[in-house]
Amino acid sequence: MLWIEQYRPKEFAEILGQDPSIRLLSSFAKNKTLPHLILTGPHGTGKSVAVECFARTLYQENWELNTSVFQTADLFSQGKALL
Repeated sequence: MLWIEQYRPKEFAEILGQDPSIRLLSSFAKNKTLPHLILTGPHGTGKSVAVECFARTLYQENWELNTSVFQTADLFSQGKALL
């Protein structure tokens, strides 16, 4: 296992920095609220980690089953096929 994978934060409390954003995501997860979100920022600021913690809190042990990564180009191709 890679070092970065082994020590990646697993809970919101383990994420350092970005306190207002983390508080907001944490409150969404605790209230079972799933709004539309766009996370932006430079590489290495914790966007992916924050989303993983959000999914872990919201979906508990099944969090990986409820998350998917979509390639934007694939979504556009599928949409064009429906036209």
